[in-house]
Amino acid sequence: MFMNGVDHADQLRSTYNISRKCMKWWKYLFNFLVDISIVNAYLLMRESVNHQIVTKKNRPRQMTQLEFRMKLAHQMLGQFHGKRKRSVDPRPVLQPNNHWIENMPKKKTCKMCSQNKLRKEPKTGCAQCKVNLCTECFRPYHRKLFPQLFL
Repeated sequence: MFMNGVDHADQLRSTYNISRKCMKWWKYLFNFLVDISIVNAYLLMRESVNHQIVTKKNRPRQMTQLEFRMKLAHQMLGQFHGKRKRSVDPRPVLQPNNHWIENMPKKKTCKMCSQNKLRKEPKTGCAQCKVNLCTECFRPYHRKLFPQLFL
């Protein structure tokens, strides 16, 4: 009488699985329980008379599990937007003088090398421009920034 009940539940759960491979057993258990609760909510919604979808030709249609999960995600997120508002940092007007190669507080990627798809992390750079530059890129960077000085 109850044959294939577990297989059907596992099939519904594995179709749109939220769990990831994890080393901690409790994370796996938590993801498993969330998956089971979503599938149970989907099954209850499918049985409910209030949640039936009607097509344009007035035929009843069942909501798919993907549609249910998308609707659930939108309801849980509400009006939340992940983008944060960034403030515009007022950059000082750079003067063409007083650009010297100096030691910077942190190692970061070289601005010119990263534009050329190379990865160098020098500790040197220009303190006035506030960019890390390797010694080979210091002069070309400022030549590009201030072409009027290097005619």
